[in-house]
Amino acid sequence: MTTLPTSSTTQQRLGHLQRTLVHLDRRLSTLQRLSERIGWLRLAVFVIGAAIALLLYASDATNSSAAGTLAIVLTLIGFGVAVAQHRRITRGIGRLRAWRVVKSTHIARIQREWDGLPRPLFTAAPPPIAVDLDLVGERSVQRLLNTATSREGSQRLLDWLCSAPP
Repeated sequence: MTTLPTSSTTQQRLGHLQRTLVHLDRRLSTLQRLSERIGWLRLAVFVIGAAIALLLYASDATNSSAAGTLAIVLTLIGFGVAVAQHRRITRGIGRLRAWRVVKSTHIARIQREWDGLPRPLFTAAPPPIAVDLDLVGERSVQRLLNTATSREGSQRLLDWLCSAPP
């Protein structure tokens, strides 16, 4: 691991990113606990609703069939609401996890932690001078700057880095 940059602006950004990670971790933990609870709620709504409907259908009351049907409908509505909420929370967890990866990658860039950075996307052989100047490669300027998610974007950055005359 290399030493941290000494610029106060860089240190401020690093501190902000680290606080953001702590906040994201707390929020993720909260949402995961909530997701677990709603998962159990879904199961409870289904089991209790099915049990009530079966009891109503099995009873000898005159309106047991209508009451059983009503219990099934209410159970399905409750279950559907729980599923919709659970999906919403699950999507939120996915977004927070993706955001956490982005912030962790930014911290790795600031601290030059090469293992924390995504692997470079090479599309074509770079010019020899780019390799000599560490513009491309495992520990390169391109890898520090590259936030592209496609080969084309990565290639565009490489073209920009190599287009200036040496």
